[in-house]
Amino acid sequence: MKIRLLLAACIFSVGASAQDMIIKKNGDEIQAKVLTVSDSQVNYKKWSNQDGPTYILPCTDIFMIKYTNGDKDVFGYDSQTEKEEASSARYIKKTPAVNSMELINKYNQEVRITTQSSNKNAKWFFTIFNLSDSSVLATEDIEVSIVPMIVRYMPSFYTLRYYIEIKNKTDATIYIDKANTFKIYDDGSYETYFDTKQVNVTQSGSTGVGINLGGVANVLGIDGAVGTLAGATTVGGASQNAVTKSYTQERILAIPPYATANLSEFKQVQVKGQQYELISDAESFSPYHISDIKRGAIKKGEYIRYDETNSPYLIKYHITYSTHADFSVYSTIAFSMYIKYIIGENIYSSLSTKESIINSIQKYVPDFWDNPYIIIGNSDYIWKQ
Repeated sequence: MKIRLLLAACIFSVGASAQDMIIKKNGDEIQAKVLTVSDSQVNYKKWSNQDGPTYILPCTDIFMIKYTNGDKDVFGYDSQTEKEEASSARYIKKTPAVNSMELINKYNQEVRITTQSSNKNAKWFFTIFNLSDSSVLATEDIEVSIVPMIVRYMPSFYTLRYYIEIKNKTDATIYIDKANTFKIYDDGSYETYFDTKQVNVTQSGSTGVGINLGGVANVLGIDGAVGTLAGATTVGGASQNAVTKSYTQERILAIPPYATANLSEFKQVQVKGQQYELISDAESFSPYHISDIKRGAIKKGEYIRYDETNSPYLIKYHITYSTHADFSVYSTIAFSMYIKYIIGENIYSSLSTKESIINSIQKYVPDFWDNPYIIIGNSDYIWKQ
């Protein structure tokens, strides 16, 4: 998912841009050169083809236009008062809490690795991550933890996932805007934690099973703590005795006072028999296509140690939150993870029991699971170059 649904006042952007950005109400983004804006429509050219045709977009389809110089136009409000209130949203930079660096250092402890190096080139490798020193894991409002979980994947297998757990440290409700919460990859691509797609699962007693993906729901604006998906349409047919269940995602994650919640969770539903459909997933760290790792670069049983400056892979997280349901005031917390170790061995990403998953990792990292601050990445195959 490569979309962003920005709040009216969100000033966060990923990387520098030299083009106007039209953000539609359905979440689509258009990189453009805006020509004219009227009360009813916007005329623009695609940024990638400025000598091409002029496009016309009704204002009713537009959420916001962000211009190159930083100005913005906000559309879709029922009154001028609502528009002015949204445009006046205020970003407050929070100072890291006293224990923020202490939490980071727990994730950055030296890890005991027990391997036996051989003369054979490794065909597989797995990774261990650390947190960047510039990360912030706690403010006066919230605290972030990265928690390992063994989840049952489908009926017969278990696999390793991580939950980004957010603790509300205040006596007020904390609201997380998942449309403005980003995961930014090393190659510059990114995702938000708000998926506008609806998954429709059809369960049938006698005439088969249908999985309908891509029933897209209309996205409501932030209205108190609701911010839910609505108006989804189920596609595809089913028999008369079939039951269809629709699964959607809320844009706003509300965390009660002094409670904790996960940014994303592993959820699946049984369709029929041994067939399951994945509804949502948690974190797994799979640094595919690391250019530094080629066949022969690391031996079986060997490990390579990096620091933040020379690590071959970095992933960043930005979480937008507020104590106001309308996000009239909001803040962000950001942290980064980088590969600290690459180990020339294979760990299984899915096995038949929880214990077998833990044992397969502890064979090489004995303190894993006893130390929840060790972050293990999935195995990846080393392709011949």
